[in-house]
Amino acid sequence: MEWIAVRSVSSPGQGGSQKTTYLPCFFCHTPPANDPERALCWKEALQPYYQELGADYDAPTPVSSRAPFDADSCALVEDLKPEVVSFHFGLPERALLDRVRATGASGKDNSFTITATEGDTAGLARLNVGSGASGTVTSSSAANASITMDGVTVERASNTVNDLVPGVTMTLSAVSTKPISLTGAAPTAALSNVVANFVSTFNDNMSALNKAIDPITGELRSDPAARSLAQTMRTLTTTKLVPGDDVDLGPKTLADLGVKTEKDGTLSIDQTRLAKTLSDFPGSVEKMFQASGDNLIGLSARMNSVQLSATSSVYGLTASYNNLNEAQKDLSDQQSRLSDNRDRASDALTARFSAMNNRVSAYKSVQSFMDQQVKMWTKSS
Repeated sequence: MEWIAVRSVSSPGQGGSQKTTYLPCFFCHTPPANDPERALCWKEALQPYYQELGADYDAPTPVSSRAPFDADSCALVEDLKPEVVSFHFGLPERALLDRVRATGASGKDNSFTITATEGDTAGLARLNVGSGASGTVTSSSAANASITMDGVTVERASNTVNDLVPGVTMTLSAVSTKPISLTGAAPTAALSNVVANFVSTFNDNMSALNKAIDPITGELRSDPAARSLAQTMRTLTTTKLVPGDDVDLGPKTLADLGVKTEKDGTLSIDQTRLAKTLSDFPGSVEKMFQASGDNLIGLSARMNSVQLSATSSVYGLTASYNNLNEAQKDLSDQQSRLSDNRDRASDALTARFSAMNNRVSAYKSVQSFMDQQVKMWTKSS
């Protein structure tokens, strides 16, 4: 439980006094049961981060000790009678909620009232509405909303009721003397659209990946991480997305829905099989595509695992990116060293050729002198 302090300041005409109101905030969650298999799934999903950050993979998993709203918490509310009580992650059970409501205002306190302030000319008070009014008559007094469900009558301070049927909010608009049945239908059309949208998005990404790993023209054709990602995506339709044994009824893989993997890795839908599965097991299909609270089951969890593996800095595309950057840096360093060596070699060769040119010039001078001497000797003889 947490306490939030709210301080209100009255107007200067009232002396500027301050009032502090404490608002208790309670959790109404269901404490998770100890599930070693689920904890192992968490660790496997987060294993790339354990490796990247050097965390202890074998360390015990911390367990939250926060308790949900219970009878002791309710007794505290009854004792302190705060003006506002806040609940998170749902509402407490009916009996506890009724006890909390009994400590505060009800619908009977929400009567519509008008109180006039007399001016220089008297008479506005005749328009007052509510308790103590003499010039108007209240035809209908404010009262709690009353609803009978399954033979049990309950009252609420508001016409909006959201704590009787899980996930359902009812707005009471009129008095009814006849029973009203609440019915619902499985959203098969919406689920079919979800499957079609997923397949379309998947195929767009798979086509881009196939282009990147094309053995002739693909920019990532020799990248092992990209090829591993493609192989993982090709096995998605046969990967179990929800827990349960094979003998359990209901779909557990995309293939069970009629989603097939083609030769190029893209997906296609068997509409007949999908329609039958949606008709027979709408709840199982919805569970498959609905993100769980801890994101450990369902398609969302599987795609999250694929993303973690694909972007891992140890063996995923991030690692390939880092390796390519490092290789590029090495090539730049080698190119720089090669350029320096080329300049040094050019300078050395230039110096050698210059020295050789000087020697050749000297040899030519000696040869010219010797030619002159030989000619002189020849004439004298």
